[in-house]
Amino acid sequence: MTNRIAIIGSAGSGKSTLSQKLGEILSLPVVHLDRFYWKPNWTPTVNDEWDEFVKDAVSEDQWIIDGNYTRTLGIRLSEADAVIFLDMPRLLCIYRIIKRRIRYHGKTRPDLNEECPEKLDWAFLFGSGIIKKKPIQGHGSARTGKGSKTSRHIKVEEKGTGVFGSGEE
Repeated sequence: MTNRIAIIGSAGSGKSTLSQKLGEILSLPVVHLDRFYWKPNWTPTVNDEWDEFVKDAVSEDQWIIDGNYTRTLGIRLSEADAVIFLDMPRLLCIYRIIKRRIRYHGKTRPDLNEECPEKLDWAFLFGSGIIKKKPIQGHGSARTGKGSKTSRHIKVEEKGTGVFGSGEE
């Protein structure tokens, strides 16, 4: 059985939703990195403290950890039994971010520290990679898997809704 799952992807790709559902299905504890990285009023955790938190989290026998934080990604990937990369269309992610902003206006999302009310600003959109100043060369072909026989995608929906599993592109 897979006991350590890392879920990564851009903002709005569904990392927190998928990790929560997988945690329930697999009876694994879920760690939303955003909840621990952001201190009250969106104050980031200092690097040394963050590194120790991530090392402690991955030292556990079972977990699902969602979030990017590329500086410490290697720590998580080296300990994960499985990695799920959610590579969703950019417009879908933007739609989800805006929907989330409206849904949690003036409130804190369940996957965040209680003193971090939902916000949306240009720094977030540009910093998260959702809106890019220049397109990344070759990104389209890598994302769609065109020309690659090893490209795989995973579709996960609630059980009983028709799609539950993986497929080849």
